[in-house]
Amino acid sequence: MDRYTKIIITLGPKSSPPDILTRLIEKGVDGIRLNLAYGTRKEQMQMARRVRDVAGKVGRVVALIGDISGPKFRVGEIEEGAISLVPGENTALSIGKGPKGMKSIPVRDSSFFDFLAPGDAILLADGTIELSVEARVPEGMVCRVVVGGVLTSGKGINLPGSALKIDPLGSRGKEDLAFGVEAGLDYFSLSFVREQDDVSETKRILREEMNSDIPIIAKIERPEAVSKIEWILNAADGLMVARGDLGVETPLEEVPIIQKSLIAQARQAGKPVITATQMLRSMVEHSRPTRAEVSDVANAILDGTDAVMLSEETAVGNYPVESVEMMVKIAQSIERSWQSRPDRRQTFPSFFFGQQDAKTSGLRGEEPENHVRDAVANSVSHSAVVMAKDLNAAVIVTPTRSGLTPRLVSRYRSFVPILAMSPREETVRRLAICFGVRPVLVGEMKSLTEIVQLARESVMRENMGKRGNRVVITAGDPEKPRSAEIIKAEIL
Repeated sequence: MDRYTKIIITLGPKSSPPDILTRLIEKGVDGIRLNLAYGTRKEQMQMARRVRDVAGKVGRVVALIGDISGPKFRVGEIEEGAISLVPGENTALSIGKGPKGMKSIPVRDSSFFDFLAPGDAILLADGTIELSVEARVPEGMVCRVVVGGVLTSGKGINLPGSALKIDPLGSRGKEDLAFGVEAGLDYFSLSFVREQDDVSETKRILREEMNSDIPIIAKIERPEAVSKIEWILNAADGLMVARGDLGVETPLEEVPIIQKSLIAQARQAGKPVITATQMLRSMVEHSRPTRAEVSDVANAILDGTDAVMLSEETAVGNYPVESVEMMVKIAQSIERSWQSRPDRRQTFPSFFFGQQDAKTSGLRGEEPENHVRDAVANSVSHSAVVMAKDLNAAVIVTPTRSGLTPRLVSRYRSFVPILAMSPREETVRRLAICFGVRPVLVGEMKSLTEIVQLARESVMRENMGKRGNRVVITAGDPEKPRSAEIIKAEIL
């Protein structure tokens, strides 16, 4: 593989035209985020189908992630498209028109005002603009501008320090879920998760009301989610380190350590983790990133993230293709430098990996369950990595239906490529965002002999090995249901 870290982009006006989308996928996009808070259902369906069509033509496996609208408060439509806020001046937050003679910021959800009182701080646009509530008026709230800037429609609104007791699905959540099931999305990302029940209830709705098992990625944006992360990981199928809102809801200086800890714990659980928000923010307007941004992406990769994600850079930025190209270059450079070490099969570093202790993590109550419930699969995946390193194997082959085994192998970040063979299209696409995994669709495997033969053929077809190379295969015997998994070394 020429790159192990996966790249996810956010689809928007600048990246959705067919020619641009084709170039993006050709450059190496592994996952595409569809923000369900924007556009009509017809437009969203068209984009989902376009992604499937383009990915098929290009010949790449691409996961589609639906970002549920959730309870996030947002700025409404500003008539002029943008409003300039000057420090010291008064402005109004309102549902309709604000007080006469005063600049007014429209708000989409009237329940927003239920959580405000004079003296409260309000942060807009990922914390770049700050207001202080002065007084309640019939039209809404009058606020003083503390930190100014140019505000555009649709930007997020945060209330730091407020314990918001609201449904994580928000007013449109169930509609988003139903749409995602119809569109055949591969993941949902759930915003503002606070505890395990938020994820469990969403999965219950999917299972019981929509007959769907689409996995849930929990977006970690609130301090209460950080403190309960081990329970959330028990319920979720993956994590997203959503640093924009996280950096607003928690002290900025704590975000880097939180990021490292979240990545490490997701790895321990064998669940994919995505690092997101403002990774190459300057490339919205400029063709090159800053040195600090490059270092930010590099450090997320060194932390052991499965995937790095672009948001504004590809949704509305002027250089979507160049942004992806830069992500690819950074990932390749970091991975190449680690692989050039004397022991190139050494596992990738992680600041916290293997050091988490629920008793000292600030949690209360019962100890959480062991994340990896299948002890056999856990042990076999570790043994496969050790064997592959000892034998200098070209690839680890993991036949799978659910995707569990390749995820467990992936968490060791060993730089031995993982070829995941599955007869389920949804499993193949879901594995596209996992570190070091190349998923391929194969037919049903009815015997261990068929598995070995198909593994050899697939490795050669995917150019992941050549004659004389060793490969390590880990699989269960299809002829013996519930049999323990086996590990087998083969020479191509």
